[in-house]
Amino acid sequence: MSRSTPATALAESDPVVVIDALAVSSKVDRNDARGTENIGADDITLPRLAVAQKTSPQLEPDKPNYIDGLRLFEMYNSLTGERYGNGPVEIVIVRHDKRAMQFDAANNVVDFDVPLGDSRLQFTAGADGSRVKPAAVLFHDYIALLGGSLEPVVLSLKGTGIKVAKTLNSLISIRRLKNGGPIWGGKYSVTSTKGQAGSFTYGLFQVKNAGVPSDEQVAAAEAFYESLKGRTVHTDIDGTDEDADVSESAPF
Repeated sequence: MSRSTPATALAESDPVVVIDALAVSSKVDRNDARGTENIGADDITLPRLAVAQKTSPQLEPDKPNYIDGLRLFEMYNSLTGERYGNGPVEIVIVRHDKRAMQFDAANNVVDFDVPLGDSRLQFTAGADGSRVKPAAVLFHDYIALLGGSLEPVVLSLKGTGIKVAKTLNSLISIRRLKNGGPIWGGKYSVTSTKGQAGSFTYGLFQVKNAGVPSDEQVAAAEAFYESLKGRTVHTDIDGTDEDADVSESAPF
C-alpha cells in the first residue's frame, strides 16, 4: 500500500484535502477519503509556520491556543501546535503569493483584501512632516511543504519579516537563474532567532539554501501546486504588530 501524502491526496481526490499532522492508526487506509467528500480547498485554513512573540497567546496557559513547552522566539505550527524549537525546519516552496490587509489599532481586520497598488500601502507625511506608517500591511506568503513529513504550511512574512522575504526571494531567483525550473527546484532551511531594536526584542525567521529536494518532495510539491491552481489559499490571520522598524512595513 503506497503512502498518500497531503499533497498527492489533494491532487488525486480533489476537492478532498488531507492534512497528515497527527498519528494515524495502522488500521486506517491512508488512501480512503470517505466522509471528507464535502471538505474542499476553500473550506480549510492552512497553518502558519510561526514564531512565538511576547504577545503570542500560545505562551499564555489561560488561552485556548496555549502550547505547552513553547518558548519565546521558538517556531510552532499554528494549527497542530507542534513545536519546532529554533529549527532548522526544511521547506519546499510550492507557491509565492502577495496579499495586503488593513488592521485597526486593536489588530481587528478592517479590510481583508487591500489591492496591492492601493495608496494605503504607501508611507505618507504627517502634519509635522514626519513619516507615517502605511495603513495596510503587505504579506509575502510562501505556501510550502515541510521537508520531512510533506505537511502543508505557510511561511507568512510581513513587517520586520520583509527583510527575510527579500532574502528568500533573492535565493529563489538566483537558484532559478542558475538552474531554471519551478520554485520547488530547491529547498530552504528556516530557523528562528531574536532580533533587537534598542531595548525592544522580537522573534524573526532566518532562511538559507538547503540543497536539492528529493524526487518524492518534487512530486508532492508539483501535485500540490496543480491542485491549488486558480485558488486563493487561506491561512490563519495574524495582525500582531511586531515591527521594530516601521520602514520594514513598506512594500517592494
